[in-house]
Amino acid sequence: MGASVTEKSPDADRAPAVARTAAADNQRVSVTASPATGLTVAVLAPTGQDGRVAEKVLTREGLEPRLCADMSDVCKLIGNEEVGVLLLAEEALAADA
Repeated sequence: MGASVTEKSPDADRAPAVARTAAADNQRVSVTASPATGLTVAVLAPTGQDGRVAEKVLTREGLEPRLCADMSDVCKLIGNEEVGVLLLAEEALAADA
């Protein structure tokens, strides 16, 4: 009989910040925030309902989301030291965002 070897990922011991599972047309995101409760998160997700969905998830987990209309809003919040985390959708990186 041959022995089975399972290789452990170097990140296996870290708790994931975001765990994702997808089921049919439904996508569920769970966020783990322990000592960060009350942390303000700038959210720039300019398309669809992504920003509102992120806002609901972050609020439910005890964080304080600030929805931003554009990169200028994000820069103001960072410049005023009003946020500790930035959640940025890929679409926000487009030149016209």
